[in-house]
Formats: sequence, structure tokens, C-alpha cells
Amino acid sequence: MIDTRAAQILEQAAVVAGNLKSYHFVQVLDMTKDEADVVATDRCRAKYEWNGSKIEILRIGKSVYEREAGTDNYIVHEDQFTDPNGTFNCAGDFLPGFRQQVSRLVEAHIIGDEDLDGHRVVHIGYTSSPPPRPFPSGSGGASSPPAEVWIEEQTARVIKAMLSIYEPEFYHLYSHFDEPILPPIERPAKPVTATPRVVPTAVPTGTLYIP
Repeated sequence: MIDTRAAQILEQAAVVAGNLKSYHFVQVLDMTKDEADVVATDRCRAKYEWNGSKIEILRIGKSVYEREAGTDNYIVHEDQFTDPNGTFNCAGDFLPGFRQQVSRLVEAHIIGDEDLDGHRVVHIGYTSSPPPRPFPSGSGGASSPPAEVWIEEQTARVIKAMLSIYEPEFYHLYSHFDEPILPPIERPAKPVTATPRVVPTAVPTGTLYIP
């Protein structure tokens, strides 16, 4: 069943998300946090830990620049992660997939009107049908896992998103909408070409890295 009010709010939030020029998000998993800045339509900066190492990457278009630890040098890699739906996705960002999920709603309901970190939000639960083409993991089924979002009433911006109710400790927090990203996300002046290898363009489980 799709509640009319829930569907209208989700559709409005999807439009707002698609028109954002920039934003910041924190990905939380248990007690760990990773962070990223996104600039539409194809730039991002992410900081996290990977196998005990502090990682900073810049993603611009299909190029990924990995900063060498303790230096200002960057190694350039060809992006080896491609969203099968052709959508730019930075470091596990929820919003690009959210826009697609809303277009495939099979269930939506209002959980409640709440206060979240000073924002008056509408808390909504929903389920979507799977994408037309399966993701590389091969996961499929009749529908995606039920998700929840907290949408600010005044602006229709997604403030918090839980990708699956089965993993309540895994969620995203969004802020700094349409604010300048400093320093700007630019291609490094003299990046070094890397030996082909797998680059973690999606943020793994790790610890928030703030230099």
C-alpha cells in the first residue's frame, strides 16, 4: 500500500535531491564514521580508513585520485566501479539511488513527524522494486529492503537515510546543502599514473579520518 502523503513527500524530496549543487554526508556504521563532500554532477572528496590506512580520494568524472599518505601527491586510477544505472555515485552516497528508488515505489507510509538535530522532519518508511538491471552483487528479488528517510518539512531535503531497516546501525546524515565546498575539488596538477588495481571507490567500514 502506498500512502498518498508519503508518496508526495518522497517525490518532492527526490526532485530536491536531484537539483542539489553540493552537499556533505557522513556514513555511520556502528561506532565508525566516514565522510564525503559531493559537487554536482561528477565530483566528490571522501576520507576514510581502509585496512588500517587513512585514505583520501578525489573522484572527478571517471577518474579516481588517491592521495599518498603523508604527502600532497596523488595517484590517478581509472574508476573501476560503475553504477549499472549510469548514475554518478560517490563513496556509497544514498541520494542518487534514492531518486531511482522513489520512481519504483511499491509501498510507502508515514512513521511520524519528528524533531531531528533541530530540523522538523517527516519520518517515512518505503519499499521499492529492484532496479531493471541487477547490481554487480547479483542481489535481486521482488523488492529492495525496506528503507527509511527523515525529510525536512520546510525544504524537502533528506536529512537522514537508513538504507535497510534490517541494519539500523548503518545510515547516512546529510548537511551543508548548496554550500561552497572548500577547498574546491579539482584535478591534481601532476598526478602519477597507477599500476592497475582495485580502488575502494565505495566507502568501506572504517573510521572517520579528519586530518
